[in-house]
Amino acid sequence: MTLARRRVPVVWILLACDRNERQDAFQAILEAAGFGVEFTDAGEPTVSRAREQHYDLILLDLQAQITEGLRAASAIRELEERRGQLKTPIMAILGRSVSSSEQYCLTLGMNLVLHTPVPTARFVQQIKELVSMRENSAA
Repeated sequence: MTLARRRVPVVWILLACDRNERQDAFQAILEAAGFGVEFTDAGEPTVSRAREQHYDLILLDLQAQITEGLRAASAIRELEERRGQLKTPIMAILGRSVSSSEQYCLTLGMNLVLHTPVPTARFVQQIKELVSMRENSAA
């Protein structure tokens, strides 16, 4: 009997998302692309996880919890500054109805803001590019 080898993800993503159906959709896309995914609620739980564990990217689903997500991004950037760490890429997902928040997200230190709906291939490519940029700046 041959045992199938499980692929161990090289890139780990912290996904802050409060809605289970969206978590399931994100998880399916991210795992199919070979990423590891851990979930947290928006706000302080996101900051706590980022404080305790290294992630290659933090993905904030701001569809429902925009205020909590903005606070989390700001707190993570402050934490990284205090520790002298490289900035973890932060990507926000916004609905079209809150597109006015995009500039504010970028001002807080997020690297990229995407508006739903996002084509899967573009979404995955943007993640790869953000992770690659961080890896190149660490070298």
